[in-house]
Amino acid sequence: IAFNVKKDKSAEELALKISSLIAMHFSNINTIHILNSSSYKGNIDKFNQISIDTNKKIIVHQNLSAEEIIQLMIHCDFAIVSASNSAYECACTGLPMVTGYYVNHQVQFYNALIQQPNIEGVGQWQTVTTEILKTKVEKLVHEYDPNAKKIIDGFQQKRFIDMISSKIAYNMTDFMINEYWKETYLPKVDLNKVIKIEDTTT
Repeated sequence: IAFNVKKDKSAEELALKISSLIAMHFSNINTIHILNSSSYKGNIDKFNQISIDTNKKIIVHQNLSAEEIIQLMIHCDFAIVSASNSAYECACTGLPMVTGYYVNHQVQFYNALIQQPNIEGVGQWQTVTTEILKTKVEKLVHEYDPNAKKIIDGFQQKRFIDMISSKIAYNMTDFMINEYWKETYLPKVDLNKVIKIEDTTT
């Protein structure tokens, strides 16, 4: 579970709410991993209390390196994340996810994410109910396609270089054609015979 929890109380409250719902209503989930930002200043004891109350193993992670985050995601079966950097990281590793948004600037990314395979959307996290979450998680598990094409395939750099290269090649070709036109045809144009076309549109 990752909600980009830093000093944002609303994000922390959502992480606690979703952790509690998962712990209480999903008997087949044995371990819940909470991924917090390195700048998280909240009270980890709140997550520990959920663990005690529900008899679920909850592990809170903080200050993880990029490599450690990747290894954690590979270890997990699916993720519950906000439509933020966390969702992007899940997409990079091919981790199935249930996602939603809790601030307006996440909406556009959220709408793009839910068009992809192995991703289910719940809409606005603040209004998510137990039933909605259960439905989306169950759908994600039952409809998971291990052969689905990953959103991010690791070839972005090559595509970017190819795009820039083709653009440069196009501009050079256009430049050469223009130079040829100016040298070959422009000197032959008699500007005194150019007909002025009046604009008759209204």
